[in-house]
Order: sequence, then structure tokens, then C-alpha cells
Amino acid sequence: MHIFVENTLLHMRKLLFWLFLFSIGSLKAQTYGNEWIKNNQKYFKIKIGRAGIYRIDYTSLIPAATDMKLDLSTVNPKKWQMFYKGKEIPIYVAGESDNIFNNYDFIEFYAQLNDAELDKELYGNPNFQANDRYSVITDTAAYYLTFLPSSSTQVPRHMKNYSNS
Repeated sequence: MHIFVENTLLHMRKLLFWLFLFSIGSLKAQTYGNEWIKNNQKYFKIKIGRAGIYRIDYTSLIPAATDMKLDLSTVNPKKWQMFYKGKEIPIYVAGESDNIFNNYDFIEFYAQLNDAELDKELYGNPNFQANDRYSVITDTAAYYLTFLPSSSTQVPRHMKNYSNS
């Protein structure tokens, strides 16, 4: 009887050990909404208070780039990316053909105001949300401009310039 109890306890300990390991593995599978952020990249935060088309030129990025100890002329303009709410949005980059981001280059993108999409998480029942178009926190949207490493094979979402000819 004594041996049977020891064997049963040993099997229970093994079972608990495997259950513990399985539960840790399932925790890693959760998503938090920030998976788009890459720790090895630098990000410019751009606050938008009105919907429309925006242009960011080389000189407007210099102060923030200086704070990040980043030389903008080393950035390949073909590697620029823009994110909004964790999703990459299309951008137009003028002057990317020479592979150097300089004084004559700029980035254009369409931006919209912050809506209440993320506010749904604040309510126990999303049907209690009074308005899904206006956030209760702020109407200012945050866009994040970054660039891929030069060694990256990923192709950012850039709009092309088309001609009639």
C-alpha cells in the first residue's frame, strides 16, 4: 500500500509539472496589440489632430532624429514605414530613387482622427459605448514613422508615382 501511494504521488507531481509547463507555453501565445513594434528600430511619433493628407519633409525630422542620435542621410527612403493602430499604412516617399533621404525628399500619408475603436475595451459590454466615432480619451491620433534595417528583405507599403505616358 505504501509503494502504491508513493507511485501515485510521483505520477501526480509529474502531471502537475507538465500542466504547469503547458500553461506557461499558452501564456506566450497571447497577443497584446504591440507585436508590430520591433525593438531594434527607431520610431518617430507623429500626433495628428485633424484628418487630411500630411507631408513630412527631411528638415522637420532633423530635431527628433538628432535626439535619437540618427543621421537621416543614412536612411534608405525605400525602407520608410508608417503605422497607425498597429497596422502599416501606405505612404508616398518622394525622392526614394537615389536611396538617400535628403533635403529634397518628403513623405506623404493620409491621416484620420482617433476614433473610439480602442475604447470598446473600456466597457464590460461594448453595446454600452455611447459613440463609436469619438474617443472619450482624445481625438488626437498617434502615427509612428520608422524605417527597416538596410538588410531587411521586407517591402514597405509605398504608393507609386504614375504618369500618363
